[in-house]
Formats: sequence, C-alpha cells, structure tokens
Amino acid sequence: MRPTQLKLRSIRRIILLWALVLPCLAVQLRAQTKPDPVGPWSWTSPLPLKATIGAPSSFPAFQRKTTLMLKLDGDKLTGTIFTQLSQPRTNAVPITDAKLEGDMLSFTATRELNGQRYVQKFSGKLRGDTIKGKIQFGRDGQPQSADWVAQRVVQASQDSPRGQTPPAGVRKDGPAPPQLPRAP
Repeated sequence: MRPTQLKLRSIRRIILLWALVLPCLAVQLRAQTKPDPVGPWSWTSPLPLKATIGAPSSFPAFQRKTTLMLKLDGDKLTGTIFTQLSQPRTNAVPITDAKLEGDMLSFTATRELNGQRYVQKFSGKLRGDTIKGKIQFGRDGQPQSADWVAQRVVQASQDSPRGQTPPAGVRKDGPAPPQLPRAP
C-alpha cells in the first residue's frame, strides 16, 4: 500500500470516529443541562383602569407587578406568587399543581378576593432566565387566556441561596406598591 492511501485510510477512520462520538457527546451535554427554575421571577401586566373608571385616553396606564418565588426540593416544585392588587395591598398565595417536565413549567394560582375565587393556570417554556407561556383563566364565566413572559430577578446579595429570600423591592407580604404619577 502506498503512503498516500494509508494517510487517506487514517483520515477516514478519524472522521468516522468523530462522526460517531460527537452525537453521543451532544446527547450527554443536553441531558446534563436541566433548566433551573429556582429563585425569583417577575413580570408586569397592564391594568385596564382606563376602561374601568372611564378615564380619558390621556390618563396614564398602570402596570401590575407579579413576582413568583420558585423552589425545587428534589423533583418537587413549589412556590409562592405575589401580585399587587392595589396600593398598598398585595396578595401572596402558594402555587399548586406545580410541574417541571424538561423545559416546560406549569402551576396553578388560586386567589380569593371579595368572596370570589379566581383560578389562573400558568404554563410556559423555561429558557435560561426567561419563562414564556400562557395564563388560562375565566372572566364573566368565559374561558380566557393571556401571554406572560417572566424574567429571572437577579438578587442583590450573593450570600443567600437562590429562592430563599425575596428580591429587592419585594416585601415578605408581596411586591412593593408602584409609585403612582402625581397630578400636575
């Protein structure tokens, strides 16, 4: 055999070996990188105050801030959702039916307000520091849904483990109320 043929045969073997090894490594790396839901997440939702109070279109829009604190104990996902209802009230409720399957997250939040029971079912895809999905709920007896996008809240203190203390701006009883615009 010629030296050129030996080199080609060696190169082909190396290429074949890498073609077999690389997919196995990719599968291993993908299996090892599980999404991490633990810690505080936050998002804002617009409040339909203009329609509710009949304010003029120049009336400033308000945002409702929601903070979700997630914990993972083994395979069990738990947490609390804090929603600011009105200044200075907040509503903190534990989540139920929480699941993390691969990168898909789901949970239910049930609130009681003025004798009414409100159930919201959250589902979303967890990618890095973002959860993006849908909220299903009922309004006036009709099923409704809305998009939600939560961002991981970076904690100010590195001393406390993730998910143990609320983020800055969140009190133990929920998020701090927003600053309302002052009249001119």
